[in-house]
Amino acid sequence: MAKIYSLNPALTLRQVIPDGIYNSSEGFIEFLKAYYEWLHTTELTYEISSGTFQKNEDVVGSISKNTATINYIKSSTCLVVVVTGNSPFEIHENIVGETSGAIGILTNIKDNVLRKANQILSNRDVDKSIDVFSEYLKDELYSAIPSSYTGDKRLLAKKIRDYYQSKGHERSYKFFMKLLYDQDVEIAYPGDEILRVSDGNFVKETVIRARIIGDDSSDEIFDFLFKTIKGRTSGSIANVIDIKKIYIGSQYLAEMRLALVSGTFIADEAIYDLNATDGFPLETTIFGIIPNYDIVYGGSGYEPGDILTVSGSGQSAALKIAETYRSGIDSIQLAETGYGYRIGAATEAENTGSGGTGLTVIVSDIANTYTVTDGANTYTVGDVTEVKVVNKGQNYFDIPTIVLKDSAIFNLGMISDKNILIIDGGDNFKPGENIQIDYGNYTSQANAEVGSVQEPIGFEDYNIYLEDGDGTVNKLLFEDDDYVKYNTTNTAITEWFGNGAITRIKMLDRGLGYNLEYIDNIVFSFPDTIAGAGANLAISTIMGYGANVVVDIANNSLGVGAVKRIESVNFGVDYANASVSSIGVGNEDAVIVPVISGSGITAGMFINDNGKIDYKKIQDSYFYQQYSYVIKSGIEISKYKNVLKKIIHPIGLEVFGEIAIKNNLNLRMLSDDIIKINDVLRLSLIINSSTDDTLEVFRVEDRLGGIDTVFADITIGELHNISLPPPLIEAYRYTSFNSQYGVSVYYQVEKEIKVEGTASVNISTNTVTGTNTIFLEYFSSGDEFVTVDRFGSTGTNRLLIDTVSSNTEMSIRIPPSANIVSADVYRLSI
Repeated sequence: MAKIYSLNPALTLRQVIPDGIYNSSEGFIEFLKAYYEWLHTTELTYEISSGTFQKNEDVVGSISKNTATINYIKSSTCLVVVVTGNSPFEIHENIVGETSGAIGILTNIKDNVLRKANQILSNRDVDKSIDVFSEYLKDELYSAIPSSYTGDKRLLAKKIRDYYQSKGHERSYKFFMKLLYDQDVEIAYPGDEILRVSDGNFVKETVIRARIIGDDSSDEIFDFLFKTIKGRTSGSIANVIDIKKIYIGSQYLAEMRLALVSGTFIADEAIYDLNATDGFPLETTIFGIIPNYDIVYGGSGYEPGDILTVSGSGQSAALKIAETYRSGIDSIQLAETGYGYRIGAATEAENTGSGGTGLTVIVSDIANTYTVTDGANTYTVGDVTEVKVVNKGQNYFDIPTIVLKDSAIFNLGMISDKNILIIDGGDNFKPGENIQIDYGNYTSQANAEVGSVQEPIGFEDYNIYLEDGDGTVNKLLFEDDDYVKYNTTNTAITEWFGNGAITRIKMLDRGLGYNLEYIDNIVFSFPDTIAGAGANLAISTIMGYGANVVVDIANNSLGVGAVKRIESVNFGVDYANASVSSIGVGNEDAVIVPVISGSGITAGMFINDNGKIDYKKIQDSYFYQQYSYVIKSGIEISKYKNVLKKIIHPIGLEVFGEIAIKNNLNLRMLSDDIIKINDVLRLSLIINSSTDDTLEVFRVEDRLGGIDTVFADITIGELHNISLPPPLIEAYRYTSFNSQYGVSVYYQVEKEIKVEGTASVNISTNTVTGTNTIFLEYFSSGDEFVTVDRFGSTGTNRLLIDTVSSNTEMSIRIPPSANIVSADVYRLSI
């Protein structure tokens, strides 16, 4: 390359020195030429690496590629050169002699006077300026950046303006960390993890289900994607934003998700591409589906989640109770009377399984009253004839059990004659014969006698009359006593036509201390009967307990467990008619009518975890706040925090650092490098290697000896899953990786949550059928799950859910390679 000088007086000496002097003073002229050339030289100070430089040879910079010719060798570590290239030499770069091959490491560069003067304009170009000038720029423009940074200093000087203009942007942080510390970083914002009220993003989508154009293998239906469609009958218009082929039951179809919908599509109508220009628009027919239901009558006794049966001309439609009316109870009826109750005796309902609390009823009226005593206390009691609600309670969705109990009387443990059941009256008993009631554990024994026996045969066919002396005729009447009385005179009929079976019992003493728990142990005896035998008596209850009250559903002011809102679990397909059956689900059947349509709006779903307390953090005004950020890198924040704050950290923000660990396990030495994994259920590994295409042995073992899995001939770059049995979570906290090859292992931890029951997968229909499963509780569209065949015939399969039709039926988007039968199911959770 030719020497470049902006000014060289040595070349103009002939013009400025008179001829006489120039021709007669050759030595002086040569001196002047040498002097002016010296003024253009540069001193290069270096450290010897190898070899010895030679005078007049050219040297080249290894980085700058600048060239120079050695004018003379000043010392063993200093060369005086004439620079012949346009770029400046770089401090610390190697200079190489092109003739000698000697190598030196530059430690200093010093230009002479005219060389400096000639470089003034060049120094305006950072690419051509000398290092000292670059340092001047650094001190002026970016003094906070350490001189030891590894980047291109000249490039930084040129780009520093753009860098400062981007301060605060993620790109500026990534540039900063790469420039100074050679770190690739990620920026995270704790503010994104803060729990905010109503922050969830809930989306409902309109869908239609259409016939596939051509045979099942044809993809022509996907030509509708991102087209505007119109219904030929309804005139409805919408944009198609997504299409997928799925099975609904046995029907293979295309489900289209719509946006900007105007109108409602009709079942079995044709839809076509509205913007077709060729005269032959794309067209297909949509199926009748059931997206909505009308509640004609809500019934009673339903709970949210109850599944109702849909039948009709189509298939797979399913709905569930989404919400029921929960109310108090204000209307009741006496279903079975009780004996020995006081007016005002209060009872709270037994609420188990009813969802409600607080219902209280009282005895409001009694009949056939009499008194009983307990020491100084005397109670008027009788047969319950009327009850009423004094506290209707709240939140009842099902009917509670109400058995009246008068605690004061019940605790006395007394027996009424109406509590005694005559299972068999026996024979030959006589009115008045004593009956003893014994079970060995009472305070005072109850006693009774035979009150009445079966009348003689034929007696009921006759009327008996007596005539007074004055000629008055009076009819004999049976009264509540031991005798048949004539008129009002107690005249006993001491002789009867015969004995008979017991038909009535009269209490002589109601006793005390009889316990309802032991009434089955009570023994009845007849100590003074003459011929009576064969009677079988029992106690049904004791006084003050046993009256049964039921809820008057028809007259209750609010529905008790009536259906308030229902939700379509699966719209089904190909319906022209349909009906809903609720038989056997609630206490009283609801009347629900399906609404068949061509389009439906999904129940909706949250498309992220915003607003969910299980996934977000409470603001702490320090780390979790709106104005904090985290730099994830491979070095500690203490090494760069001060520099970062001087250069790009915005005022008012708080910065944190996290170590981003990338585990490069050196497996070549068969060492036990440990990855600590807390509560691992599943370990996914991606194996990378630059030296080998396969691994002969890759081994995963539990430090406690619980698992020893060996993979043979693993292909580099594939994803490998190691499943650890869920019951043994604690046993897999420490996992080691051994191999005879050096590889890099990146891992992702997933939890597998066991779902109740088992499932089978049919690859011809893309359906999952469960046994004793509750899919609706565990899964929704877009979730992933894995199946593990207990018998090892199918191994582990990772599947993506398309739709969840019911607790026992789902559809999947991509089938496994083979049918799966009776496999365990696990829901995946990162």
